[in-house]
Amino acid sequence: MTTFFWSSASRVYLVSLLAVVTVVIAATLYTTRLYERTYGGAVSRVGVARGYTVSGGLAFALGIAWATMPVVLFAPASSDERLLVVAIAAGLISDAYVVGPLLSVSYLFVVPVIIGSFFGLALCGEPVALSIALLLCVYATFVGLSVRRMSRLSRQRILDRVRVEDQSETIGLLLNEFEENASDWLWETDQDGNFQHVSTRMADALGCPVERLQRSSFRDLLPVGAEPRADADRTIALLDQFRLGLPFHEHLVAIGTATGTRWLQLSGRPFVDRRGGFAGFRGVGSDVTRSRQAEARIAYLATRDALTGLSNRVVFHEVALEACAAATARGHR
Repeated sequence: MTTFFWSSASRVYLVSLLAVVTVVIAATLYTTRLYERTYGGAVSRVGVARGYTVSGGLAFALGIAWATMPVVLFAPASSDERLLVVAIAAGLISDAYVVGPLLSVSYLFVVPVIIGSFFGLALCGEPVALSIALLLCVYATFVGLSVRRMSRLSRQRILDRVRVEDQSETIGLLLNEFEENASDWLWETDQDGNFQHVSTRMADALGCPVERLQRSSFRDLLPVGAEPRADADRTIALLDQFRLGLPFHEHLVAIGTATGTRWLQLSGRPFVDRRGGFAGFRGVGSDVTRSRQAEARIAYLATRDALTGLSNRVVFHEVALEACAAATARGHR
């Protein structure tokens, strides 16, 4: 702009406007970096308030500087130069979209430019200039309403993001509290069945390092081999649930570890990714080995003498009933 008006406008004004705009822009860059260094780690309410105050002051100073441009340059300019002034003013008003989310800062910059442009065109006194001034006011009103709506949407988006982050942080704290203090533990697999999340409690229950479990899957932990038929059936049923992508609840399985057989009670359900495709399983597990051992001990004591370990009357009745049923089936007494 200084180049176009150098021969037709006051050079003192042009240099002064250029200097003011340069100083304000330099101050804006400096305060932005200073703000990032000061509040980049954790922004507080005080930091936000100071940011609004400083940015509003700089925006208002820049708006006042540009508001003088149409007042000083439009009246004495030629037709081509007047067209350039109007184009620059319109472009400056559209800058409201740049800082649209900060509505007050946007208005502090745009309103002085609008007022200066209107007075600059109106003071000319020509009918065409007055018509352009009215059209510029209509354009500025449209920009102001659009920026206000955009600011409201941006504010709501920011609040939603903050709310989601707070909820995610709360959920993370609850999950950490759950994993640290609860007897159960969380697990997660990907679409191929490999573990994505393994808690230390799960690793302790299986007597296996977390790093090793991260490279394995339930299929590796549940081999179908020489275990009793009932245990093998439970293992096959669970693997079928994984294969078919079906949820399961409190499924009991036996897993052989270095310290012996461990009984796990597993619950899980499949989850999907953003595109709706199968992404893996998430669930809860618990080590019920002690309760299974207690149940086996109770069943043993129910059929054995506590002192000698010999079969008691309950076993005698069971054996006798089986013998009588077999004899009856063969036609014997």
